[in-house]
This record gives sequence, structure tokens and C-alpha cells, in this order.
Amino acid sequence: MHELSAARNIVDIVTSHLPGAQGSRVRKIRLRLGEAAGVEAGSLEFGFRCLTAGTSLEPASLEIERVPYTVACRRCGATNRADPALMLCPACESVDVRVIAGCELDVVSIEVENTGEEIA
Repeated sequence: MHELSAARNIVDIVTSHLPGAQGSRVRKIRLRLGEAAGVEAGSLEFGFRCLTAGTSLEPASLEIERVPYTVACRRCGATNRADPALMLCPACESVDVRVIAGCELDVVSIEVENTGEEIA
């Protein structure tokens, strides 16, 4: 289950960016998840819950912003949402496209309890 590896990476990123004070509790983690990232959001959340059970990250919520798969066509110049399975420009059906969004899995920010501090 590759989502478990992704969840482990998120936990590692978050813990490495926590303020120096021991016992900091994370309230919310904001993620950007591309439509073509190959990660299923529900499985990612499940893996995150399994990995954080009994830790200071357990109460943290994951807020996932879904990013549509978007291509820029080199032939007609259009920028459109596209079908990740086809890799075609929806406007002219050219295959000469450049992916500009929709493959990311990024930790955008971390909200820490009590301080209201947000780490971006």
C-alpha cells in the first residue's frame, strides 16, 4: 500500500518542522493532492491515522485540497483540465502537452495547538 509510505513521509515532514518545544500538538495539516498523484485520499488518511495513533499527531486533522490534472498545449496554447489517462489537449487533441498541475502531494502548512501558529 503506497499510501502508507506517503503517510509516513507526511509524518516525517511534520515532525521535522515542529517548533522546538516538546509536546507540541498539531491541530491541522494542510495538503495539496493532485488528481494524478497516484494516491487515494481515503487510504492516505487511514494510513496517517494508523501511524499517528497514540502520538502527539493523533488529534491532527488532514485538510486535503484536491488539484485537478491540468495540461498546457504546445500546439494550440490552451491550458485545460485533462484526463490523466489520455494525455491529450482537450481543445485540439494534440499529444504535445506539458503537465502543469495535478501530480503533486505537498504539505502546505501545519497548524500547531495553543499558539495558533501556522508553519508553512
